[in-house]
Amino acid sequence: MIITAKLVAICLGLALVAFTTSTIVLAVQKANLQDELDALKSSTTTTTTTAVTPTTASTSTRPTTTPTTTTAVVTTTTALPETTTTAPEIVSP
Repeated sequence: MIITAKLVAICLGLALVAFTTSTIVLAVQKANLQDELDALKSSTTTTTTTAVTPTTASTSTRPTTTPTTTTAVVTTTTALPETTTTAPEIVSP
């Protein structure tokens, strides 16, 4: 089989169309992902902005108290369930 110039031109044309199409598809997908990323960043920023509330210093005087320290008592008990072990039963055919 002899490869003719016409066949080579057709194959190169098809390869060019495939490359162009894939480039356009990838550019559109990248734009969509960039839009989603921007939307996520703006929603995160909005959430962070609305969650932070400014506080003002109070000029009122509070009575002084002495801090007290209490120690928690932790009691740990370990109870094992009652288990019985039996030997495996051998069934002969």
